[in-house]
Amino acid sequence: AIDSNVGTFSRGKTFKSLMPSAIHTLVRQMKVEIEARPIEERQAMLKAFCRCGTMSRGVEFGDERLQLFLRRENMDPASAARRFVSYWTKRREVFGEDKFYLPLTLDGALRDDRSALEQGHWIILPEADDYGRAIMIWLKRGRYDFKSMCRAIFYISEQVMELPSSRKGVVWLSWDKQTTLW
Repeated sequence: AIDSNVGTFSRGKTFKSLMPSAIHTLVRQMKVEIEARPIEERQAMLKAFCRCGTMSRGVEFGDERLQLFLRRENMDPASAARRFVSYWTKRREVFGEDKFYLPLTLDGALRDDRSALEQGHWIILPEADDYGRAIMIWLKRGRYDFKSMCRAIFYISEQVMELPSSRKGVVWLSWDKQTTLW
């Protein structure tokens, strides 16, 4: 569902090779697709938009952020809109009503999760696998709060997904020798 002003995209087309006007058109189409989603699906996204501050709103809902979702969905505005709306629903589920709309920082949504972030070693390998996917290794150690660790993993996952090497996906490896989950 690509607008005729933008043209069609092949799997080999890169986001950087698009003209700024084409990117702008795709973002505009994505916004239309977001508005077209059923209101029930958009509840978390709308609540976050209303509750986050002006600066966070620019980061979380700005065109650059939407472009990240477009890249993930091979420049398909409808798929990117579905992913964006679903992202906010999942973020509310993981962080809860009191924190999901806050910035994903140690001063914001992760303010109670410092120990979970420090409980493991997070390693992104410099080389991708044979299929071009980024490789993330999590060396867990010690005891931790499960919900707090879920929030930490959500944060780390988001950081990894912004890396160019994650365009084709991410392989997560976990080593949990002598780890106890509470």
